Amino acid sequence: MYKEKIIIGSGVAKGMEYHELDHLPKRLRNRLINMMSRISEMSFRRGYQHGKECRMIADPVEFRFRTNKDKSPFADAIDKKGRWARNSGYTAKVRLLMEYPILSELFQV
Repeated sequence: MYKEKIIIGSGVAKGMEYHELDHLPKRLRNRLINMMSRISEMSFRRGYQHGKECRMIADPVEFRFRTNKDKSPFADAIDKKGRWARNSGYTAKVRLLMEYPILSELFQV
C-alpha cells in the first residue's frame, strides 16, 4: 500500500515525514517518547530554577535533579525536601503530548 509522502513544514517536527517512524516497533517508539518527555521535564525544571521571579517551595537541587522525571508537577506541589506535597500535575509524557500533539501522530502513542 502506498502512503503519500507528507513533510511537516513547521514546529518541533519540521522536516519529518508523517509516517517516518512507522517502521519502528511500538515498544521502541514508546521508549523514545518517554525519553523525550524526561528531557522536556528537565529543561522545564532548569528554566524554572533560573526564573526571574521564582518562588520555589522545594529545594532547587531536589526539584531539578532528585525528583522523579516521569512526573510533571505543578511547582508548588513539591515540599521543601523535594517530596510531592499533593497529588497534582501530569506525567511528563502526558504533558509533552499535550504541548506537542504532533508527537502523538508521529509516534502513534
